[in-house]
Amino acid sequence: MIAIIADIVHSRKLKNRERIQSDLSASLKRVNQVHAQVIASNFTITLGDEFQGLFKFPKGLFKALDEISVAMYPVRLRFGIGLGEITTKINRELSIGADGPAYWNAREAIQFVRRSNDYGRSNIHVIASNSSPELSLVNELLKATAMIAVNWRLTQIEVFRALLEEGLWTDKFDQGCLVRRLQISDSTLSQRLASSGLKLYLRARTEAEAALERIHHAQ
Repeated sequence: MIAIIADIVHSRKLKNRERIQSDLSASLKRVNQVHAQVIASNFTITLGDEFQGLFKFPKGLFKALDEISVAMYPVRLRFGIGLGEITTKINRELSIGADGPAYWNAREAIQFVRRSNDYGRSNIHVIASNSSPELSLVNELLKATAMIAVNWRLTQIEVFRALLEEGLWTDKFDQGCLVRRLQISDSTLSQRLASSGLKLYLRARTEAEAALERIHHAQ
């Protein structure tokens, strides 16, 4: 299984905490519905600023995390991902009560992010029960994508949001659909894509997901 433990960065310093809690609950509900086929246990808020979930396999994992992150912008999130077994019963509706190496690894991973976040630019890390030479590749790719995304402006986030709303998570897409949805010119969209590095971000995340699938299969 693949466990995810996540939290809100500097949650105690944020204003409108009640609204942020409501936004988080709504975004998790949407992701649980969209990714129902690959989710083993729904994303669930476990503490005021922390939530967790359980995936059956990596396919769609990073897209789901991107959907949550974009929905919560400008609030920043951290993610710890753990590969391993679940040794207790799994509640499909709520990710509460389940335990095992997958969650232990996810907890260790998010603690790693809290300690080693590269001056606030890295927000995601993966730990697996069985070591793999590809795991360092996954983490380096994820760190690189996090460093790309941390510099995005609102207009660049809007492009990524539109892409996700179109059901797309690939660097190969028809720009026309985004031009129509965003009601901007082709040249403006091209400028935003170039300045954001969005296509590079998506290529790197796709490679990270493929490597994670290989690691998961070998576990």
